[in-house]
Amino acid sequence: MASIYLYAVAVKNMRGVLYSRSSASELREKARWLARRFRYRSIGVTKWLLREYSDVAELRRRPFKAIKPPTAEAKRVLEAAGRLGPAVEHAVAASLYVSPLIIAGEEGLGELKPYVVAEVKCSRELSDREWRLHFRIADYAVLDMAEWAIESTRRAVEGIRSGGGLSEVVEERKARVQRDLRRYWRISEEEGRTVVAYIDLLAACRKLPLDLEWATPALSVVAAVIV
Repeated sequence: MASIYLYAVAVKNMRGVLYSRSSASELREKARWLARRFRYRSIGVTKWLLREYSDVAELRRRPFKAIKPPTAEAKRVLEAAGRLGPAVEHAVAASLYVSPLIIAGEEGLGELKPYVVAEVKCSRELSDREWRLHFRIADYAVLDMAEWAIESTRRAVEGIRSGGGLSEVVEERKARVQRDLRRYWRISEEEGRTVVAYIDLLAACRKLPLDLEWATPALSVVAAVIV
């Protein structure tokens, strides 16, 4: 019971889960940049990230907070996701913590491209005020879609068990995400670098232990903010 309570506290205070494939020096700069913008809310860092970037001391200071699976079942789901690569593992962690995925450096998005269903592009540098606003918007997007995404995942899993496919639910989720892009009207452009990407891991569901209750919330739609 205590672990679930602490998990709920972590979810409430978390602004996102961090992932990166950048060099240590680049991540160090990104971590400092994030720390200046998130003084009162935490950013989750996984065991993998702390091990991979053991010399980035910033990841062991506020606002960064080590996260771990809240239950043994959630741990099994994350381990299965990890076999699909660290990027998928981090997207699943963000989904379990009902938080955006914060990707430090554009390289980190590459592994998730097969799961990207929509992108917000911008050709200019965002101001600090715009970054803060759109971090909040991404946070709201994940929270607002969470209940619906879990329900649609449940229907997809039931369909698989009865011998059906995923296409109908996948298209339904894509349509919902397309409507959600209107949140970013202040910065959205036709060209530019990807600032926000929506990740839908439903296509990977057959490779996760679907018999576990925690598999369903692990497959929500995640808004990833690329900094």
